[in-house]
Amino acid sequence: MIIDSIYYISLNKVRQYIRLIKKNKLNAFVFLLLLVFFFPLSVELFQTHENLVMKWFPIVLFAYSLAKVFQNNPILNIPFQIFEMKIFSLNILKFHIFIKTIISSLFIISILLILKANFTHILFVSLIANSLANYIGFIKYQIATIKLYSILSICILVILFSVQNSNSWPSIFLFLAMVVHLLLTKSFKYDYLYSYYRTIGTMFQGLINQDFSQVSSAQNELMKSNKVSKHRIMENLYDYMFFTAKEITRILFNYKNLMNICIFTFIIGFISYHYIDSQMVHFALFIADLILIETFLSKLNKTEFRIITTGFYLPIHLVIIIKQKWPTQILIMLFPLITGFLIFGNINPLTLLIIVPLIPLRNIIFNFTNSKVVKIAMYIFGATIFSLLYIL
Repeated sequence: MIIDSIYYISLNKVRQYIRLIKKNKLNAFVFLLLLVFFFPLSVELFQTHENLVMKWFPIVLFAYSLAKVFQNNPILNIPFQIFEMKIFSLNILKFHIFIKTIISSLFIISILLILKANFTHILFVSLIANSLANYIGFIKYQIATIKLYSILSICILVILFSVQNSNSWPSIFLFLAMVVHLLLTKSFKYDYLYSYYRTIGTMFQGLINQDFSQVSSAQNELMKSNKVSKHRIMENLYDYMFFTAKEITRILFNYKNLMNICIFTFIIGFISYHYIDSQMVHFALFIADLILIETFLSKLNKTEFRIITTGFYLPIHLVIIIKQKWPTQILIMLFPLITGFLIFGNINPLTLLIIVPLIPLRNIIFNFTNSKVVKIAMYIFGATIFSLLYIL
């Protein structure tokens, strides 16, 4: 049955590409010429700069894997007919998802084997991370948000631990945990996935048939906002937990920006730890990251201050605002640092005690007042914080 299913999918893909080539003979011919020209050139460039490529390729793959997880749509491309006609049984669908999960990593391994590249530890871990990202990008529509972020946090920490300690086993166990999770899954939610895959299938059929109106309508459908209201977390919490819940919902609404900061922090933290020896460069990268995090905090605080001052709200009591926002924004400050500098050990514990509570406090006070005196004081306060970081 599995062999028949693989045969069906493969035959269907071959037929689609044959139709695509027949409809676009000139484009296919040009593509073939470019492939014949650039492939030997690419091999030669790789052999000339192999050390440089193998040094930076795992980092690029790590960053790309993180980016894949946080995009709006599932990574794995599965024909919508599988869901519409229920062509596969559950077990065969699981097998198909597993193959889709690891196929890109296997393809990279095949290319590197052909090029006789040297497989380093970090490259091996990055390939596992790529497969995990494919799987998480698919199952994130099957599980609760809190559970998803817990799984994602564990995966990031285990991968970073595996890289930092030059030990592949933690990442291997994580991959096996992924396989076990897939095996134990009893059902898949089709509602969002079917809509997405049907849109992708419509777009591909439009390309094959050169029906660009069909492609355009499919693109418009795909680009529609898929934001989900996060108000449920605030229901029945109108007490001391209400304001914490409100801040959490605002973070979830802006989670993409926060995840981009985490990706940036991971990249510069990794580069700083493994490839840069200059302490001044370390400090400059760290300050750049802190500025980026504070910019995110300012975006949250300025938006709310503008609403409060232009809407029907009671007067602002700064002490109350600090009590409501400070604990949550400390977590916002800490989370990106965990993904980069804290994991790689490039941050002094005393520095952590200074920046994690004080920078959010300064940002809240600065953005929730119109007093020029207070703003000047906060500028001085911020300069003092960064001066202490330089001294430490």
